[in-house]
Amino acid sequence: MPPPGQSGAGPSRTKVPIAVVVACVVLACGVLVAIAIPTLFGLRDPVPTGGYVDPLPVATGTGGSLLTASLATQVVREIWPAYINAAASGSSGDLANIASPGVVAMTIGRRFCGCGVWPPTFTSLELSAPPETAYPLYFAAEIDQPDYVAGAIIQIAVISKQSASAPWIVNSLAGYGGTSADISTGMDAVPPSSPLPPSDFQQWADVLAAERDTGQVPSSSLWQQWVDGSIGQTYVADMQQMHQNDDSSGFQTSTSLSVTGDSPSFVLEGGTASCANIVGKAVVTSASGSVTAGLGDFTGLAPGTYASVTETYDYQVCLVALGDGEVDMVGQAGGEYAVSADQS
Repeated sequence: MPPPGQSGAGPSRTKVPIAVVVACVVLACGVLVAIAIPTLFGLRDPVPTGGYVDPLPVATGTGGSLLTASLATQVVREIWPAYINAAASGSSGDLANIASPGVVAMTIGRRFCGCGVWPPTFTSLELSAPPETAYPLYFAAEIDQPDYVAGAIIQIAVISKQSASAPWIVNSLAGYGGTSADISTGMDAVPPSSPLPPSDFQQWADVLAAERDTGQVPSSSLWQQWVDGSIGQTYVADMQQMHQNDDSSGFQTSTSLSVTGDSPSFVLEGGTASCANIVGKAVVTSASGSVTAGLGDFTGLAPGTYASVTETYDYQVCLVALGDGEVDMVGQAGGEYAVSADQS
């Protein structure tokens, strides 16, 4: 079932989640398969085939670090407009030259849902990275865009470079509505604690899956006590609504979401933060043996009777450990981006 729509306001620290919920499908020969991301032309400035290798770092930072605030700022100023241009054109090939697969899926999802693209310009920029004297290099950038037509937003981008000859890549990208920046330490900032374990991200993935299947947060989850008032609250509400829609239609859902990769740590809000990609699917069936879909019941799916319907999800999530065991969500983007079905 399609979610109720764009996420609304309400999270803590004047932040509003940026939700991406889209679907595209093609029915052929009795079996419905997820549509491949098409290349849409019209890009003003195509991304070079090898991406953007320059600017090249030099060991001028603290302790011989290859990253400096000047270099990181130059990188963002070069690749952020190029990323936005690629997003506006819908060119999956250009996006793949400048972004990770998870960011590509999220970006194409925004285009198909009609959510538009973010501005190529920004008014200010905050940076965070520990001293890094060898490849691969990563840094976090908060990109402030208070004049966005849909309301002020801040993007949290983790940008990476795997080697001197490799391009700079938007490795992770999440954000929130508002103007309250969370990065204040600058470069050469050592995270105060151990990296967030993948299990913290997986517990959030499990919350989303449980809400999709049962409409409830698992009682054992660390998010049980923190989801209310967090950026994640709206995503939970969306999944609850989808569950209620399916339940009222006599459908059952089995959802599986997993963490496919996370970024190195950086300092944010004075805590240790990192970002990760969460992917998975929800398989919708019915006790009657067939799923009858009306117009609009599943985004982009033609009305008909199917053995099952599969929704595919991709999320970009950033979390921060603030001490005393508390984990806070500082950014999320993504959602359902494809639907497929088996003919009954």
